[in-house]
Amino acid sequence: MIDDLIKRIAAEVGVDDAAASNALGVLFAFLKKEGDTNIVDSMLEKMPGAGALADAHAGDGGGLLGGGLLGGLASAAGSLLGDKAGGALEALMALQKSGLNADQAKSMMPMVLDYARENVGDDLLKRVLESAPALKGLLR
Repeated sequence: MIDDLIKRIAAEVGVDDAAASNALGVLFAFLKKEGDTNIVDSMLEKMPGAGALADAHAGDGGGLLGGGLLGGLASAAGSLLGDKAGGALEALMALQKSGLNADQAKSMMPMVLDYARENVGDDLLKRVLESAPALKGLLR
């Protein structure tokens, strides 16, 4: 259950459940935005509650950060360093906006990957990650 992952992230990262839930929703929404829709949806369907979290954080479809300063920074990074770098920066800033600092955002990633691997298997997880290469910046 996705609630178990939320509680684990909250406990290990040192945030409350709401911040962990927001961060996870932002991450899943980012995957849906950046990755192959069919592949990402297949993964989210196998993790009960994950799709609803993603949808709750999808916003209006104008990007996770919208226009504003943060969106402008992510766009500038994408222009200078390539779209993948801009996407990773956008995801990191969105995770920070959800209540996590950069270290907390990065430390939650192995927990999310382990949870996904347990629920969807290595093959589908690999396909999801390959379809959203901007995530590599967060996985380092």
